[in-house]
Amino acid sequence: MAMVCGEYIRNDRQKQHYKQYFHLLDAAVDSARRFSLHMNDFLHMFQKLDTDIDFSLYIKRRNREWVVANAVGEKAEQLWNKHVKTAFPPLSNSLFHSRSAVCFENVALDPRFAFFAVHGVKPSAVVAYPVLHGSEIDGWIVIGSQTKCSLSKEVVQIGTILVKYWQLYSEYELVHIKMDRHFMRLSMLIEISRAMNVVKDTDEILRMMTDFVAELAYGDFVFTVLADHKRKVKVHCGTISEQQVTEYYEDVCQRYFFTEEKLLETIPKLCETKFGTVMEISFSVHEHMHGVMAVHMKHLEAAKEAEVYVTALIGIGTMIMKQNNYHGPKQQLNMDMLSERLTSREMDVLNLLVQGCSNREIADRLFISIHTVKNHITNIFQKIGVNDRSQLIALVYQLNNRKYINEEHH
Repeated sequence: MAMVCGEYIRNDRQKQHYKQYFHLLDAAVDSARRFSLHMNDFLHMFQKLDTDIDFSLYIKRRNREWVVANAVGEKAEQLWNKHVKTAFPPLSNSLFHSRSAVCFENVALDPRFAFFAVHGVKPSAVVAYPVLHGSEIDGWIVIGSQTKCSLSKEVVQIGTILVKYWQLYSEYELVHIKMDRHFMRLSMLIEISRAMNVVKDTDEILRMMTDFVAELAYGDFVFTVLADHKRKVKVHCGTISEQQVTEYYEDVCQRYFFTEEKLLETIPKLCETKFGTVMEISFSVHEHMHGVMAVHMKHLEAAKEAEVYVTALIGIGTMIMKQNNYHGPKQQLNMDMLSERLTSREMDVLNLLVQGCSNREIADRLFISIHTVKNHITNIFQKIGVNDRSQLIALVYQLNNRKYINEEHH
């Protein structure tokens, strides 16, 4: 009878523990939904796993060192912002690449855990959970008890679930932040495009383009040079000095302008310079006016994003400068003149381009090869005087709109 009662009580306690674990997970999900789950709150959840857990820490890599970034629990605050020696087992070579929780028992006299004792914390049991960023270990969540020699398997397992949930939440939050940043930058791009269209002055447009890219803060400086047969204009923003500007200017001119090659399209290149990695993007306003924008890159992972925004800005800026520098006949280009300049097949290609069709789709619809499509597109660009599809589409829409307005007035 005593055995039956004991088993009943044990099962009841186990149910209570599981119910408590479910409440913790539910609380974590609820906090994440409100974007209010912070690391300190998260560490408090670990202490609720077991009454014998006395502290919980978040150890994070800063530069080349490991530091206690967050600490919760009695006496644990004394560990906050302290550097952790690599003798601490999770940071050692043998355990550092572990992708699962690491448990340590009876560590009170283990010299590898002296970091805790030095700051007044003397754990008997410690569990360390790796926090991953992609495939790399970004930090460790460490929980410990000063009274128990070991922590139960259930506690370790629920802790593992919590850590994985934190990683998912962190990734989701990062995506949310990136989306906000992209919306903000797109708004900035729209506003700067409107402003450039109002300004009309080539030098001022160049300065506005350079300032905008500097605001995106990809690196320490942005440098732009625009050259025609009369002069060269250079603009820069950032920490680069005048002497360095001059050196870089001469290097850019040598590589891009003192050559027989014409810069017909934007071709982003990552170059290693004395300033570090620089993304250089060449562009052409018209046959006799070419430019280069150089964007210093602190982090290579930002290169793809930088390429999108910078090339979009350059496309808009060059189109506006092209319109401002057009010195042909005063008669404006219209749809009738466009059809006169292009062959019937080129007009077919142009119509499909404006509809957003890819080269493959154009080839399939017109029953021609992709190579022939590319040749037609190159001829269209040269005859109309644009550098890429975005400029071409914008120009055609502008001409169509102008034609519609003229028909309305007549």
